[in-house]
Amino acid sequence: MHVPLSTGDFLIRAWRCHPDEVALSDSPGELGVLTWRQFATRVATAVVGLDSAGIEAGARVAVISPNRGRVLELIHAIPSSGRVLVPINPRLSVPEITHIVGDSGARIVFADPELAMSLQSIPVPVISLGSESDKFFGHDSPVEPEEKLLRVRQDENATATLNYTSGTTSAPKGVQLTHRNIWLTATTLGLHAGLRETDVYLHTLPLFHVNGWEMPYITASLGIHNVMLSAIRGDAVLDLIRDHGVTVLCGAPTVLSTILAALPGRSDAEVPGTGRVRVICAGAAPSSALIERVERELGWEFIQVFGLTETSPMVAMNRIPLEHDADPSERAAQLTKQGFPFLGTDLDFDDKGQVLVRSNHVMSGYYQRADLSAQVLANDWFQTGDAGRLDEVGRLEITDRLKDVIVTGGENVSSLQVEECLATHPAVWEVAVTGRPHEKWGEAVTAFVVLAPDHDVTEADLIEWARERLAHYKAPSQINFTLTLPRTATGKVQKNVLRAQIAVDA
Repeated sequence: MHVPLSTGDFLIRAWRCHPDEVALSDSPGELGVLTWRQFATRVATAVVGLDSAGIEAGARVAVISPNRGRVLELIHAIPSSGRVLVPINPRLSVPEITHIVGDSGARIVFADPELAMSLQSIPVPVISLGSESDKFFGHDSPVEPEEKLLRVRQDENATATLNYTSGTTSAPKGVQLTHRNIWLTATTLGLHAGLRETDVYLHTLPLFHVNGWEMPYITASLGIHNVMLSAIRGDAVLDLIRDHGVTVLCGAPTVLSTILAALPGRSDAEVPGTGRVRVICAGAAPSSALIERVERELGWEFIQVFGLTETSPMVAMNRIPLEHDADPSERAAQLTKQGFPFLGTDLDFDDKGQVLVRSNHVMSGYYQRADLSAQVLANDWFQTGDAGRLDEVGRLEITDRLKDVIVTGGENVSSLQVEECLATHPAVWEVAVTGRPHEKWGEAVTAFVVLAPDHDVTEADLIEWARERLAHYKAPSQINFTLTLPRTATGKVQKNVLRAQIAVDA
């Protein structure tokens, strides 16, 4: 017997098995506290609302918002009803968002109220999340949950979500993740992270990041309490952990740095979550010092995962349970490695040391980019663009990035995109962009600029130029003016030389 896997399977189990358990604690002024029966009712009502609006099966539906309960609803309602979810980073600029909406072919956009007005130039309907979206879906006349509303059985290899990369090799690319990709990623992550019905999950990870790493699905299947957080503030995180008994959270190293920075000013007799919280970290390489501080000062178990949007996103996990008797510094050093491959994941390396991945988690391909899809999926192996190796016990260790990607605060930034932006300034003759180490953000965007003859410009002017045209986190925070850029014999800019120069100047 073969039963197609569907993202709807997860919520159906919550509705059947945990109807009266708490599903959601939303931010003040939002949805409040909902049980899984109430949450499933809102999801079913949203599906009927999409049907009534003529948004057909297979249509792309974009969602642009920080973490909100209504976003969590749509993560279930859109793909599980046979439509395609397009989650978009709300920190992107309006031109960047417009490009993704157009490239994806989204029929309609649901946006955070603070963004909705600025997106009115987008040539598709933009619905503000809140009272306007509630009216659109018909939440004043709720629909009783039914299996046919919470799950549409279809080809498990059909696209469920279209997740855009950060444009690390020019324009962002739409990654097609299937129901099968998401189903197996969610269940495998739940297995390796040891998720259980008694857990309480705090959404410190943005839901637009690969559907919140598929955590909304596995938490539903186990009836886990989801606590929403729309903006990361250290005190707010600690308060929610204390007030709701949070046991699991995910995020980039910068999230952990923010939490640690909030500790000195608190009056708690004990750090909230000590001996209880498991934190799953990804998005940038954490330092051993940060890992040691998390486990020593917070008393939380640190787990590292490695992956990419194209692997939906899990490749490897490094978990050393706290009960293992190990020197804290040595333990932290071991946890900086990316870890063992996930169940069903095979790794290999090409002649350049590039990490190759084969698993059920790998995307079906890039949307409308058959040429590039064939290139990165050649010979049935996904080419990650990262160089790495296996250590003596088989854990993956990433040694370098083959692509010039800058990872700042857990966000990937394309150096090419920033270079193209700065190059449009009339005073810029040549430009190269790279990252420099930053204690809080991991890396900071740095530009090397050669000025055009008879032109002058200040560092502040160029930074503002970029901030007006790009998401603010993509704009450089430092401009280095130089007479020439180092180049190879074939004319390519030697960014390794620039990075070495940054290291010397530091």
